Amino acid sequence: MKRHQLTLLSVGAVFLVFVGLVAGVYLSDWMTPDENTIILPSVENVNITPTGGDTGSLVDFAPFSELEVTAENVKKLIDAMERPSVYSATLVMRTYWGDSKQSVQQSDITVNGSLQKIVTFTSSDATRKHCLSNGLHMVYWVENGPQPHATGQGKRSQDDLIGIPTYESILDLSDTGILGASYETVENKDLLVVYTKEAAYYGQYCLSMETGLLVQAIFYDSKSADAQMVYSVNLSDFSTEISADVFVLPDGKSFEEYVSASNPSIS
Repeated sequence: MKRHQLTLLSVGAVFLVFVGLVAGVYLSDWMTPDENTIILPSVENVNITPTGGDTGSLVDFAPFSELEVTAENVKKLIDAMERPSVYSATLVMRTYWGDSKQSVQQSDITVNGSLQKIVTFTSSDATRKHCLSNGLHMVYWVENGPQPHATGQGKRSQDDLIGIPTYESILDLSDTGILGASYETVENKDLLVVYTKEAAYYGQYCLSMETGLLVQAIFYDSKSADAQMVYSVNLSDFSTEISADVFVLPDGKSFEEYVSASNPSIS
């Protein structure tokens, strides 16, 4: 994950580039937002009741094939966005299936430069799983379980370790997987919305132009007759103030001390 300090100049520059890039893109109507939740743009008169979720809307993707917005340019913009080097946030992924059934995975994320901590638990397993990493090494442990284990991070990025789609998921798509993009303002928040087709899903990614981070994403089954929502991702509790105690291991050691004592291979 590429992270930089935010500046008003850099945010403004990205804003001007993209406004010029996607001028003329039109999306109508908005879903009524839930409290503290940003809802992605939708197209008028296309209403869907997803399995296990709230009523949503699916964009008609055909018009985007004629836009001058290229996948290459969208990726360049996302990659160039400024992202905070210190922050904490919560990502929640809901997976829908069957008759109004859903499962939930929550990941609490804290970042300080290259150091990242993820605490993950699910609706079916409340046991919290911890992972500390710095791009080269990682230390993971289960709350109230055996002692932490240190190992090399290998080729996995910091975002890969989260296990929930992030802005990097867009960069990993093929050029044919990006169908379109739009600049939108919702609840006084400037957003970049990217529309995708990946495997059997249509996706809508919503990124903050202020932080460069994913705010919300929803994915629909492209093969089902009623375009059911398959899963969704929401970011909340974003803050640039963190506690250094977050990165302390159960035995009181710092990440660097534990890795040094364990001497794991980087690969």
